Amino acid sequence: MNIGKASFSKWHLAFIFLAALLLISVIRFDVDGLVRGELDQLSSRYGVQLDFDELSLPGLSADFSHVSVNASNLPEVLIFEKVKLVPEWGSFLTGDNIVDLDLERQGDRASAAVTQTDDKIFLKHMHFAGDVGRISRLVIPYLNSPFPVSVSGSLEADGEMTLNRISGGPEQGKVVAHWFGAKAGTMGAEFALGDLLMELQGEVGRWRWRLSDGDVGMIEANGSMEQLAAPVAMWPVQGLVVIDVTKINDPYLIAWLPDMGAEKKIRLRLSGTISRPRLDRIK
Repeated sequence: MNIGKASFSKWHLAFIFLAALLLISVIRFDVDGLVRGELDQLSSRYGVQLDFDELSLPGLSADFSHVSVNASNLPEVLIFEKVKLVPEWGSFLTGDNIVDLDLERQGDRASAAVTQTDDKIFLKHMHFAGDVGRISRLVIPYLNSPFPVSVSGSLEADGEMTLNRISGGPEQGKVVAHWFGAKAGTMGAEFALGDLLMELQGEVGRWRWRLSDGDVGMIEANGSMEQLAAPVAMWPVQGLVVIDVTKINDPYLIAWLPDMGAEKKIRLRLSGTISRPRLDRIK
């Protein structure tokens, strides 16, 4: 009886293996067409045009080259030179179905472990490393500023986020970012701000933010923003910004600031929206 069971088990496993091998062969044979069909469905559902030049399947991962993302609300077509998807196969046995995602665009790198349920998308172990100037070109067009804004430096960010699978909006999360060699300015003048720490944390309805330069003590800012059923650029933002003039090392920034007299700290109240922020001095 045991011999019969053992033989059946071996034949059963062999059948499963051969069936899986056949399935993989079929998928690999026309995987390009299958993926493009899925992208067409996503494009029509979300109003975003997705395309790629080439797909390869090294091992059990999927590598895409020159992935383009185009939508009416984007300032430019996004081209990712490389996109890599690697399933965490052990997670499929537990039902978590986690896929590791890696993106590369113009030298900037982003990665996350992605999983989803019927109504949520979970992004864990999020990491980004890249150039602030390149990122700003995607953000600055949404700022309703009367003057051109420029920023530079390098950015490294880590965190996690939960998104609504239907709307794509954030539901909760936390992101911590380090802006190294931060510079910012307008109208041709750019000022050195040192290394800045930025934090964002919250959930649907209200998000808290904080900005500081660590132990230097030149700038300390914190506040909140209200999440609306509208584009992020229209979310109301509020907060308090405190600048210690005695800690400023950039002489050009000191000369640009108004005459402070004997006062050593500038206190500013932040209001408005993300796309149209307003700073008022608190006297």
